[in-house]
Amino acid sequence: MKILFVSYDLGIGGIQKSLINLLKKMVKENPESQIDLLLFNAKGEYFDQLPKEINVLTASKGLELSVKSYGQVKKDGSLSDRVKKICAYARIKLLGYSRYYSKLVGKKITHIGYDLAISYSHDNYCSKFLKGANLYVLRRVEAKEKHAYLHADISKEPVDLVHMESIYSQFDKVFAVSKACRDILIEKIPSLKDIADYRYNVFDEEELRTLADAYVPFEKQEGITYFSTVTRLSYAKGIDRIFKIVEELVASNVKIFKWYVVGEGQGEYTSSKLNSLTKKKELDSYLEFVGNKENPFPYVANSDLFVFPSRFESFAMVVKEASILNVPIVTCDYSAAQEILEGTGNTIVSNKCEDLYVYLSSYFKNTND
Repeated sequence: MKILFVSYDLGIGGIQKSLINLLKKMVKENPESQIDLLLFNAKGEYFDQLPKEINVLTASKGLELSVKSYGQVKKDGSLSDRVKKICAYARIKLLGYSRYYSKLVGKKITHIGYDLAISYSHDNYCSKFLKGANLYVLRRVEAKEKHAYLHADISKEPVDLVHMESIYSQFDKVFAVSKACRDILIEKIPSLKDIADYRYNVFDEEELRTLADAYVPFEKQEGITYFSTVTRLSYAKGIDRIFKIVEELVASNVKIFKWYVVGEGQGEYTSSKLNSLTKKKELDSYLEFVGNKENPFPYVANSDLFVFPSRFESFAMVVKEASILNVPIVTCDYSAAQEILEGTGNTIVSNKCEDLYVYLSSYFKNTND
């Protein structure tokens, strides 16, 4: 069997990690298959984790630049690349993202003879860029069957439903990464009912436990409660909630904790800027943003409680991973939270900052009783 995956890059992120896990499983279970991976930007922290059996293909320079932020291009690219990125912003503003990507992807079939082609990265409507994998599979690939993955709760994000329907209706199957997100997709776009389904992200539990023991992330002190959060740093992921909760805990004289937040963001949500803010607010003894870690799991495994304050998620791989590591969890409610934590005895609070604060505040009382 000849299979092609199309995705954006292999930088640190849930979609990228789930793709790596899936490819590892497919190589193990289908040793006779040829599996190709086309990346718009064939780089990223997870690139070295690709199985050697995977054949990596690259897209055009224009598609590579389309998935890089201007900050990345400014840091790593040439003057020509920076000019091209600025021009791309102008063209999207002039043409709209749909026409822009139509021209960028083109229509010439360049990949032939596949049994199955999979668009693994969905169009991100929250960004001017980070689109095109779906269109690439539809226009540039010859395959007997074509599938698309959706890693989003479209009831919680700004999306173009008309555009989504026109694109996804051309696939043979559309897989959401949770049952809840599949149901939401059908509710929003009923015409996709016959082709919409769901497939959970893949996890290698043995590898996960090995990674969790790879290093000691911090020295524990007796009498201190350790929280951990692993996520992209952004408003959507509830980073502002963490600040508010820490401020309120300290103000209420709860000072026997340390909260490590692993991940990186952009703009005002970079770890360096957030650490400066914690210092300014005199919260740095209780809260630390440690930045991206290719292996964040020792932070999770060594914490007393994994806290997930996100406003919305499609699946939240890291919550499942914390559960596999048997770390106690409290998460704000999101579409697939019940699916992930059913039967684990972990805690789901409403998606309100005050309810998460109440739980954490009572956590100290309960553990000290």
